[in-house]
Amino acid sequence: FSFFAPYVLIIARKRPCAFVEIAVGYHGQLFSLSSDENYHLHALRSARRAGFDPLLYAVRPEVRISDDPQYDGFPIIEYQNPFQHLLFLWSHRHDAVYATTLVWQSMIAPFICLRTVFMAHDSVRRKRAWKQLVQDIVFRMCKKVRVVTPEEKEFLVGRGFSPQKIAVVPLVIDSVHFRDRGALAREGIVFLGNVTPDKDALTILRALAIVKRSFPDVVL
Repeated sequence: FSFFAPYVLIIARKRPCAFVEIAVGYHGQLFSLSSDENYHLHALRSARRAGFDPLLYAVRPEVRISDDPQYDGFPIIEYQNPFQHLLFLWSHRHDAVYATTLVWQSMIAPFICLRTVFMAHDSVRRKRAWKQLVQDIVFRMCKKVRVVTPEEKEFLVGRGFSPQKIAVVPLVIDSVHFRDRGALAREGIVFLGNVTPDKDALTILRALAIVKRSFPDVVL
């Protein structure tokens, strides 16, 4: 038991005081989002309200995050090199780590940090079997996995994950901001997003058709 005692003490440690978000590729499009829609800064604000000390760890940011109008003083540390990255994760191994995007910098986090929550805002259904296997391994090491739809949770449960491990928390859409009010007759819901070959445009079109059948008066 003496061999495992230090590890047991780490697991039993009291709630961490820091909340570290690993944000990959922060870009200028986020500047125009409302405070709730900016999913990177929204998570940090939520952590601060919960009593944590928030820290944003930026990997390959396209813009200066401090220039974002929504930025309100969170500490920011930028990725420099693999050695610095490993030291950073080790220094926060007892803290809550919120990993986003399937890149190696965030995928190794749950192997070092015991309280890693993975934010799967991309599809959890990988197109290649080996990528699906790698994702499964990473997700199993995480304390929790956040997905944005019930269907994604069902998919992971079907792959053997415990339902308690998967949390469905959709991305926030500001319905006041994304609403066409140019003419009362045309008022409806407006969705803005990227449609690229790897995001399955046909699925998006099928979803729009279902919405139209269910709510004939909605203008898409």
